[in-house]
Amino acid sequence: MLPATTFWERNDVHTPWAGAGHYAIFMKQAIAPIGECRNDFDICAELARRLGIEGYSDKTEEEWLRELTRDAIDDFDAFRDQGLARLPAPDDAVAFAREIRDPEHYPFSTPSGKIEIYSMTLAARPDPYGLGAIPPIPTWIDDAIDPRYPLRLVTPKSRARTHSIHGNQPVLARADTDDVWINVADAAARGIVDGQTARVFNGRGVTHLPAAGDRSHRARSRLHQGGRLVHARRLRGRYPGLRQCAHAGPRASPAGAAPFNSCFVDVAPATP
Repeated sequence: MLPATTFWERNDVHTPWAGAGHYAIFMKQAIAPIGECRNDFDICAELARRLGIEGYSDKTEEEWLRELTRDAIDDFDAFRDQGLARLPAPDDAVAFAREIRDPEHYPFSTPSGKIEIYSMTLAARPDPYGLGAIPPIPTWIDDAIDPRYPLRLVTPKSRARTHSIHGNQPVLARADTDDVWINVADAAARGIVDGQTARVFNGRGVTHLPAAGDRSHRARSRLHQGGRLVHARRLRGRYPGLRQCAHAGPRASPAGAAPFNSCFVDVAPATP
């Protein structure tokens, strides 16, 4: 993995989540890149040069930002200086309002031009991505359970961080501790008590965290999404059983998405 800059170390343009708002933000670089970190743009341009790809880019970072915003931002210089540009409000906040109100002139991009509960496209080609068949109508598909890893791992967001950002802030960590929740009956069957360092593992990775028994559904466990890879020496005083933290990513769904809650694990007392 190449050391890329954070959003503090580069200029960028951002819109609200999923572009749902009617404004844009100019994210002005706050500090110079630290160490050997480089902008993603510069990394890709240099890789292209070394691979002999000509004409990959003929613009600087700012020139690209101007180009990408030219149809939406009238005065880029004012936008860059002020940090905010207000865009026209949407005509209608209701999703697909135009298609629903005037389906004759604004059909959906489906074979029928309508919202399709039963997908004729998937019926004709059930495995479009080569990842497994997708039913033409929404259907619950059970995961194959490996008896070695009988607990389904769910991964909600943490109140203390965004993904891994701020995961190194001890004050924020007090607002939402990183522990693994497990049904009290499942914990008792494994000899795990509250506060004990537990080992959460499957065939792809392992992490050590304090256990917290709760009343969640049987055969479930929970730990926060977006954990950080932490060297064992830093936390061994806090969690005596901690030895390593490793990501245990799930497989892709047939539609190409990452089904994070289709990850199966087991939990056991951590050994010193």
